Amino acid sequence: MNELAKRQGPSQAGRETGYIPDLHGLKKDLTKILEKGSAIVFGHLLADVASREQMNLVIVLRCSPFMLLERYRERSYTTKKAKENAAAEILDLLLTGAVKVFGKDKVAEIDSTKKSPEKVVKDILTVLEKKELRRQGMVDWLTPIANEGKLNIFFDPTHPDRS
Repeated sequence: MNELAKRQGPSQAGRETGYIPDLHGLKKDLTKILEKGSAIVFGHLLADVASREQMNLVIVLRCSPFMLLERYRERSYTTKKAKENAAAEILDLLLTGAVKVFGKDKVAEIDSTKKSPEKVVKDILTVLEKKELRRQGMVDWLTPIANEGKLNIFFDPTHPDRS
């Protein structure tokens, strides 16, 4: 999805206010791709552009918000953008969006924290081969981060983003 969005360019609003993908255009492009046959589609915009009928399986990769902050620093994200994305992970926004659009029966959640890419692929194949049920709600970042008193790292805009 990200590559399609980059090729397509921003929406009209995005041209004026910063990068906002053209979701309508992405929906049309995705439909054309899927009409040709099966495809593996990935990206955080999937729930915004795909329908339940178009997807057989949706896997949401989860990652520790602390690890995400580190990755975003390495990628030179702004502190604001890094915190927003990590906060979205804490609040399960992508997972709940996927379940809402695609249904519990089509969504699986995999924690990728501290796993090698090979291990993540193995976990995905296990779900694809139906050796493991499609489950959600196994990852809870909110409770331990709140219990440790560290929510301010992600939700207080004045807090330095060091964990």
